[in-house]
Amino acid sequence: MTIDLGGMNGSSYLLEPETSKRFTQGDPKDLLKIVNWTKEQYDSIKNARSYIERQWYLNLAFYYGKQNVVYRGSPTSAAGSTGSLWVPPAPYYRSRPVLNRIRPMIRTELTKLTSQKPSAYVVPASSEDRDMFAAQAGEQIWDSIYRRKRLAHVIRRTLFWTLNCGSGFIKAGWNDSIQDKDNPDEVGDFEFFPVTPFHIFVPDFRTEELEEEPFVIHAQLRVREELELLFQRPLGAPNKTETELLDDSWLNLVGATSLQDKKSVLVLECWVKPGMVKLFPEGGMYTIIGDQVVQGQEGWPYQHGKFPFAKIDHIPSGKFYGDSSTVDIIPLQREYNRTRGPDH
Repeated sequence: MTIDLGGMNGSSYLLEPETSKRFTQGDPKDLLKIVNWTKEQYDSIKNARSYIERQWYLNLAFYYGKQNVVYRGSPTSAAGSTGSLWVPPAPYYRSRPVLNRIRPMIRTELTKLTSQKPSAYVVPASSEDRDMFAAQAGEQIWDSIYRRKRLAHVIRRTLFWTLNCGSGFIKAGWNDSIQDKDNPDEVGDFEFFPVTPFHIFVPDFRTEELEEEPFVIHAQLRVREELELLFQRPLGAPNKTETELLDDSWLNLVGATSLQDKKSVLVLECWVKPGMVKLFPEGGMYTIIGDQVVQGQEGWPYQHGKFPFAKIDHIPSGKFYGDSSTVDIIPLQREYNRTRGPDH
């Protein structure tokens, strides 16, 4: 089975240049199987992860100073729903001040983790001059990439999610739209992007290593018109809102809503390791928008055989998603607010 999906550009779809030229048009029934299987996996993982996401939302609410919140479940909520965050009303005679001690704690940890540049060492293959010089060149390349790709900024943004939720991700890949300033004829370059844990879906929560997962789904919300220009094809009306990946009660609570979210569609970018899924015995990568497979490749696109994601954990948990120190601080923060308020 092969599927031709045409080329694809844009920073959110990061593949090597030759990747966008393959994975061909095949039997529509095969394409439907891929779409149905991917959506089934996405929904299943999202439902299984709802309890974990609930803690993430609570951690973030406390970081933003919304510390009088509680969770309210709804009998009509869909399976896997995290419920909703809300602020219960207080008696008229009671004030509820918030003296946020969590944000300074996170800022201190973030400063410590980013105070030094990550070190990279290249070990020479032998003691010969040629290999020694090659190793030195490799370390110089790392220094150049670190500065040119603003990796300090990427790592800092990733660590924000790591410290608050327990895990953060960095995505690496190819961007066809980048043009070399010194050589305009050279188009395309690799890039790095932070990815939140809300947008990375894996099937096995028991393994700590990302590379041991059979597949990874990178879910995104993208504006439909932007995607239609990118793929040069109609994609249907927007069918998802911001609540698909980030809970609306939390977004409203912290003032993070966007008008563009109402025009968005769900994009599922799936990376399948070889020998793990019956539909892709040789592995593969593909992207689904709505009910269409719009891009991809059968067979693993990278020679190194790894996912184009790196996971950074905070506190080891013995599971895929790490833990955050905020979990331990929340009860203390609640008591601190209660005892240090003007009414006590």
